[in-house]
Amino acid sequence: MVDTKANCDRHGEQELAIACIHVCRSLDSRDDVGFYWDPDSNGARHDAWCHACEQWSLANPDESPEVWMKVTEFQFLCVRCWDEAKARYTQPKS
Repeated sequence: MVDTKANCDRHGEQELAIACIHVCRSLDSRDDVGFYWDPDSNGARHDAWCHACEQWSLANPDESPEVWMKVTEFQFLCVRCWDEAKARYTQPKS
């Protein structure tokens, strides 16, 4: 059986989510990287990626999924970290 839990330093034991390395790094750096997600992906949260990865995907529509995975460098993160990253881009800016 596959373990679907992460032991997050911030949130403790949580379900796993997946995001590109740039989204994951932005949780600490607070860099404005954008946030996109695949509504057809499975899991506790949809697979997510940043604006740069989105632009690469649009510029390379015929590239293989294997190359996409290398570009995005998808990482595991907890669902609450995923929620925090998404909230940065769906909340009104003050």
